[in-house]
Amino acid sequence: MVKLKDLPNSAPKILIVSKAGLGKTTFALTCGEVAQILDLDKGLRVGKKYKDEFTQGRLNVDVFRAYEPNPLTKPEAFVRAKSHLINVANLCRLGKFHDPEGLIFQVLIIDGLTLLANACKRYVCGNSAAKKGAKPDPGAMPSLQQWGLINNEMLQILDLIRAIPISVIMLAHEVTYEDGDNKIVTEVNISGRKLPPQIPAAFDEFWRLQVVAEGAGVYKRVIKTSATPAFACRSRGGLEDGTNINIGLPKIYEILEWPLERKFVKEPPVE
Repeated sequence: MVKLKDLPNSAPKILIVSKAGLGKTTFALTCGEVAQILDLDKGLRVGKKYKDEFTQGRLNVDVFRAYEPNPLTKPEAFVRAKSHLINVANLCRLGKFHDPEGLIFQVLIIDGLTLLANACKRYVCGNSAAKKGAKPDPGAMPSLQQWGLINNEMLQILDLIRAIPISVIMLAHEVTYEDGDNKIVTEVNISGRKLPPQIPAAFDEFWRLQVVAEGAGVYKRVIKTSATPAFACRSRGGLEDGTNINIGLPKIYEILEWPLERKFVKEPPVE
C-alpha cells in the first residue's frame, strides 16, 4: 500500500482539440528534440516556417510518416500507424525508443486523431465488404458491422496509447452541431456517433485551444481546461484555464510536474 502523497506522477496523456488552423501542430512541436511525431496530416511544413523562440526546437523533432500512398485503392496509413504505436510501446519498455544519437524520446505526438479515424474507416472498408456479394471498397459508406469493426480498432488504439509509458499528445479537430434537444454541442471530430464520447476517458489532459480577445484588436491563443455546457474539457494536472500557449509545452510540462529533460541511453559497460 502507498499514501496518495507518495504516488509518483505518470507520463501525462494529452488530447488537444480545436478548429483547424489554430496552431495545434506548431504548439505540440514546441516539445523539441525529446519528441517524435507520428504524422498522418502532412501539415508539418507550418512547423518549419513558424518563427518564435521554439523554432529551432521544432526543427529537431523526429518525424515518423504514416501517409496514404493511394487512399482509394490500397489503404495503408492505419496499419502503418497502429504498427508504429505497438513498436513504440515495446521499444519504450526495452529502453530503446531514442534517436540515432541516443537521446531518449519522452513525448510521442500523434497528428492527428481525425485523420487516424478516417484511415481506420478506409482500412476496414477496404478489407471487408459492406454486404454479401459486394467488393471491398475503401471509399464506401460502412455497414453497421463495419462500424463495429472501426470502433473496435479505434478503441484498441486508445488502449495502446495508455500502454505507452511516455507522454502522448493526440491532436484532433473539433466539430459543432445541434443535438436532439436543440443544444449546441462541440466534440472531437471523428466518424461515427458512439466513439467520440469514449475518447476523453483515455486521456489525463483534455484541452481545447481557443482564440480570445485581449482588447484593442489584440488576440491570444489559450488552453481551455474548464468544462462548459457545450464542451467537456479538464486538466488532472492542474493546468490553469486560459493558459497562453505561447509559453510552450516545456513550461506546461513543468506545471504538470513531469518536466522534459534531455536524457541519453546509458552506454553498455566495457568488458
